Formats: sequence, C-alpha cells, structure tokens
Amino acid sequence: MVQSRKAMTAGFFGAAALLYVYGVLVTAHIPADVAAVALPLDFMVGIPACFYLLVVRPRALTPLAVIPVIWLGFGLSLDDPQGFLRALSPEV
Repeated sequence: MVQSRKAMTAGFFGAAALLYVYGVLVTAHIPADVAAVALPLDFMVGIPACFYLLVVRPRALTPLAVIPVIWLGFGLSLDDPQGFLRALSPEV
C-alpha cells in the first residue's frame, strides 16, 4: 500500500512537471487571447486540484500544502517568468 502511494506521488510529480514544461513551450504557438486565459487557469487551478486529489487528500495533509503548487503555476503563467523567479530569490 505504501509503495503504491509513493509510486502515485512520483507519477503525479512527473506528470505535473511534464505539463508545466509543455505549457511553457507551447505558449509561443497559442494565440495570445487564448493563452492569457487558458494557461493561468490550467496552471493555477487544474494542476493544483489534481495535486490536492492525488497527494494531499489521501495523506490527510493540510490543504495549505497546495499553495506552493499554485504559486509555481502563477509564476509560470506570467509573461516574464524569469522576473518572477528573480523576485523570489533573496537579494545578496
């Protein structure tokens, strides 16, 4: 039972990473009007909802565990994801 949960979690993270990469790569081929609505919705609602259903809920974790996944989706859905990453990194 524990093995299957670990495999499902690893599978989710692998699938989510592929979806994020695919979404970022195809942005140039999607009309701007569609990308402005579809990508943030997918990155900030769809993938975090799957994370909640497949990882958080079965382990009875706090729903707050979804927030970093939403932040990641927000950063990737911006026009300038590098600016988002710079804003997250501490200034030295």
